[in-house]
Amino acid sequence: AARTYAGTLTVTDNAGATNQTSQNVTVVAPLTYASDAFERTATNGFGTADAGGVWTTLSAKSNFSVANGVGRILMPGPGNGPAIYLNSVSSTNTEVKVTVGIAKAPTGGGVTASVIGRGGSNGDYRAQLKFLANGTVSAGLYRATSAGVLTAIGADAVIPGLSYSVGDALVIRFQVTGTAPATLRLKVWKDGVSEPAGWLTTGTDTTAALQAAGRVGLFAYLSGSSTNAPL
Repeated sequence: AARTYAGTLTVTDNAGATNQTSQNVTVVAPLTYASDAFERTATNGFGTADAGGVWTTLSAKSNFSVANGVGRILMPGPGNGPAIYLNSVSSTNTEVKVTVGIAKAPTGGGVTASVIGRGGSNGDYRAQLKFLANGTVSAGLYRATSAGVLTAIGADAVIPGLSYSVGDALVIRFQVTGTAPATLRLKVWKDGVSEPAGWLTTGTDTTAALQAAGRVGLFAYLSGSSTNAPL
């Protein structure tokens, strides 16, 4: 918790003599650049976040809406991937926590939900969640070029002990910190259960174009082999 703590160090030598020194340690709460509870109604976009400015997209605005505490991204057909960003948020040390779910059971190659932790005109770092047709969920760390070409930073991991059903909500916690290298960390768990103590996957990357402050965002993709569009 953010407050000032009194710390005392006591040293005892092998003859039993002791001495102490005390000092205050101040813990500062992390700075919140952006937050959004989606407690509004909006069509043709997400509107303005509670903190972090206006949500911006280059995709069709009709793919985005807000109602009943949920921001919705519509994928109209297979192979469709709308994205939306908070352009006013820019940092090299970012942690993003998002709760996600899908409205229909996945088919074909499934559904991808990605959280962008640092991005811009040169590409981005993202955590990618794949909802698969067999009810399992896999997750991985990626860098993307400005053209959307993905390169994995480490291997995808099936989330142990997690099976997904429509209506479930999953929590994604994604960190992108530092430069040259950038360190990426990801964990995923089902909403309502305890957060795992350890990271699911961790990786580093030194791609020069991404070693600068960047925005956060969300991206959804419906597999080209899916048969349940729109979703």
